[in-house]
Amino acid sequence: MASRTELKSAVASALRDQRLSDAIPHVKELLAATPEAGWLWALLARCSIDAGEVDFAACLRAAEFPLDLKSSIGVANALVFVPGELAIGALRGLHAQHPGVATQLAVALWKHGCLDESGRIWRELLEEKPSNLTAREYLGRIHQPGTHPRIAIVGNCQAYGVADCLRRMYPSAWLAAYSWLDFATTHQRSALMKELSTYDIVLSHEENKYWKADPATFPAKRLVKFPRLAFTGFQPDLLPFGKVHFPRPHSFSGWHSQIILGGWRLGISTERVEDLFNSYVYGALGYFDEFGLAMAFQSEEFETSGVRVTLPSGPFMHVPNHPNMAAIWAVSEGVCAALGVRPEPSEPPSDQQARRTVWPLYPEIGKRLGQDGSLVFQTETGQSWGLRQVIDDAFDLYSQTSGTAFTNLVEEPTRKLKSILA
Repeated sequence: MASRTELKSAVASALRDQRLSDAIPHVKELLAATPEAGWLWALLARCSIDAGEVDFAACLRAAEFPLDLKSSIGVANALVFVPGELAIGALRGLHAQHPGVATQLAVALWKHGCLDESGRIWRELLEEKPSNLTAREYLGRIHQPGTHPRIAIVGNCQAYGVADCLRRMYPSAWLAAYSWLDFATTHQRSALMKELSTYDIVLSHEENKYWKADPATFPAKRLVKFPRLAFTGFQPDLLPFGKVHFPRPHSFSGWHSQIILGGWRLGISTERVEDLFNSYVYGALGYFDEFGLAMAFQSEEFETSGVRVTLPSGPFMHVPNHPNMAAIWAVSEGVCAALGVRPEPSEPPSDQQARRTVWPLYPEIGKRLGQDGSLVFQTETGQSWGLRQVIDDAFDLYSQTSGTAFTNLVEEPTRKLKSILA
């Protein structure tokens, strides 16, 4: 049997490497010797989340001891996954020790249907910190007849940005955002459709494989469609590789230059590929025509949704599926008009996507559009790279990548580039 020192060392190693589930048997051995160690019960509860099956008994046992804030939060996070009066009772006890677990208690109460008590806690949290978006989100899900209009926003990741903007433009409304991925299974669709039936208004993108926004069958009192922004006109060179497995994280969140990709496949040197970023190649590949095609597609999306949007001048996309906040703000203004709401004067929220991948507007393409361009690329981690660094990184990644999906996606850009270099 391992000594106490060895067990503690094994636990510390597992925690250091973020392998919480591996620590469970060692923690249990330590508890067998010291069952009155509250922090160990708390640690066992926390580790059980990582294992995918919350140890309810450990949670309840831990809640009997005086715990520090970190341990209390760990136990509270576990208890949120366990429905029932016992879990709520334990959370109330932890909350009495540390008000810092108020969020977990409010979520558990909401899940259990104790909406009045949950709403009271959320309102208290919102009074302490008006920018608490989690509190606003859950208050938006609690039915409050005759007080504030309740609006749900359903769509891709842009739904969250529109929700943030509408919270500023329409502060009297309670808003909650949902991703299409929340509707991925039949059970999720059934549960969320039931929840959406409690809303006054549901704002939705057009349907996709997970979701169908049909006014004839939709349970909400009012369904309003709003447009997606998907625009390739500023970055026509980009190609998404969503289903390709790469041996390491990609520096630009799955977006790849077709010129670099084709150049690598054709065995062209990195120096020569860098020279291919010029007006002749852009024109031959149809990049100068892409803006008009993208604008026609986006205009059709606006018309289909029935929401009029005046897009900002200048490059308004970080990558083809991630608009900047100015564009999201413009869509939100159109949504307000569709709802018959006059937006409150306010400033847009911070642009969280601006910290991630940003692909530039190439100078020669920018010149055709009357815009300044550049060849400075921002990686997923916010670093600024020059073109040569982007090429070197891509060549290194592609040289380590294989598989049918990768081969199939490489084929078309390679064919196009080969045809103009022949």
